[in-house]
Amino acid sequence: MRISVTFRHMEPTEAIREYAERKLLKVKRYLDEPIESNVVLSIEKYRNIADVTLSAGRNVLNCKEETDDIYSAIDKSVDKLERQVKKQKEKTRGKKGRGKPDHDAFVAEAETADVAVEQQPEWEKRIAATEVAEIKPIGLEEAVIWMDSHATSDLLVFTDSDNRKIHVLYRRKDGDLGLILAGGE
Repeated sequence: MRISVTFRHMEPTEAIREYAERKLLKVKRYLDEPIESNVVLSIEKYRNIADVTLSAGRNVLNCKEETDDIYSAIDKSVDKLERQVKKQKEKTRGKKGRGKPDHDAFVAEAETADVAVEQQPEWEKRIAATEVAEIKPIGLEEAVIWMDSHATSDLLVFTDSDNRKIHVLYRRKDGDLGLILAGGE
């Protein structure tokens, strides 16, 4: 990562330069090389301005922040830049027909920044959605009528009103219905 820090209307100090470089290295983990970054730090009257431009591959991101303190301006601008990089990366991942991920600077796999996120087991990641359904006692004939009237529904879990056992009625690929009897009948 190549970082250039420019000072305008202020005294250039090594501490501020190193602080800006250290903060920008935080964004590097989300990107592939080559990355070029330009930081312009300036003071206009009472405002401290940090303007950061990041070039990675074909993408150019820019952010500008104004605060009372130059360090907080750097912090806020790098945070904003990090959000932009993550958003751009998600957008790039979502597009179909993109080139190979190794060639695009914003598609590289990034380690999760938040350590607090729990690691889920592999089987738990496969559950896409959870629904809660109220199981009402109805007869088998009513269940078949309900499935016929709800053509978009592929599954019905119900309690048989005759024997109070839970059954599953499902729509097969050929259009017919299948019945799963619970309790080994």
